[in-house]
Amino acid sequence: MQKHILSALIGAALTLPLLAQAQGFYAGVNAGSAEQKLGDNIDGSISTSDTGYKLYGGYDFTKNVGLEAGYTDMGKSSFFDGSDTMTSKVRTSYVALTGTQVINTKYSLTGKVGVARSHVTLATYGESDYSKNQNSTLLGLGLVYHVSKKLSAVLEYEDFGKVLKVNGVNIKADLISVGLRYKF
Repeated sequence: MQKHILSALIGAALTLPLLAQAQGFYAGVNAGSAEQKLGDNIDGSISTSDTGYKLYGGYDFTKNVGLEAGYTDMGKSSFFDGSDTMTSKVRTSYVALTGTQVINTKYSLTGKVGVARSHVTLATYGESDYSKNQNSTLLGLGLVYHVSKKLSAVLEYEDFGKVLKVNGVNIKADLISVGLRYKF
């Protein structure tokens, strides 16, 4: 066991300087408006929004294709259906294939498609919390403004699909955000 740990540490120590030199790695942080839409088969749907944020990193294999992974906090939303109030918290981790189309030296369009793993916690006043993990499809579009060779400002829309589906009730989530991305 100790030999495996030592081997992993030596491997990481040798690999980290190479990763720091790699030109395709990036990391970013975004914040914006996270919307949650509660829907059921009887009453239709109710939407609320809260402040959401995401932390992410990725690697561009070419100038047009990359891979991104991140964590998104969709905040806390409250739904009132006329008789009861329910709150939901949505936290999501994702992995997505990214595509970039360069417009000119200052602007690029981005898109992504991937899979998201969401953890949703529901609470109805007077009752205990309910939580569930669920996978969904992630779709995203964005506009990137290249401030410098390494720093970019990003405007994105991401649709996380149905992050919860249970007993005829579902919650859909999306995020519109702005942020900064740093390329190593």
